[in-house]
Amino acid sequence: MGAVTVLLTAAPESPLVQPRNLFGGNLIAAVLGVGFKLLFRGYEQYIWVAAGFAVALTISLMQITKTVHPPAGATAFVAVMGTTSSFFYVVVPVLINVGILFGVCIIIINMSKYMKWPHYWI
Repeated sequence: MGAVTVLLTAAPESPLVQPRNLFGGNLIAAVLGVGFKLLFRGYEQYIWVAAGFAVALTISLMQITKTVHPPAGATAFVAVMGTTSSFFYVVVPVLINVGILFGVCIIIINMSKYMKWPHYWI
C-alpha cells in the first residue's frame, strides 16, 4: 500500500489512482492472486509460474476493464507468494486497506486548497 500512498499524495490527478482504478485494480489482482495460489496448491515448486501468470493476467484484465492501477501488480504477486490460502484475503487485508486509504486520502487531500481528489468516480 506504500506505492498507492505515494501515487495518491504526489499525483492525485493521475487516472491510475482514481477510485475506479484504486478499488477495481486491487480487487482484480487479489482475486487472481488467490485463485492462482489455490490452483497451484500441491505444486509449490512452480509457485513462481503462478505468480507470473497472476500478475500478467491482472495487467491484462485491468487494461480490458480500464482499471489499470500499477501497484495492483504487487497485490497479485503477494497473494501468490505469501501465506494466503483463501479468498478472505480479498476482503482482509486488501479491500479493508484500500478502503481506509481511500477515506484518509479523501479527507487529507481535500483539506488542501490546491489539490482535490478524486477527479472522477467512475
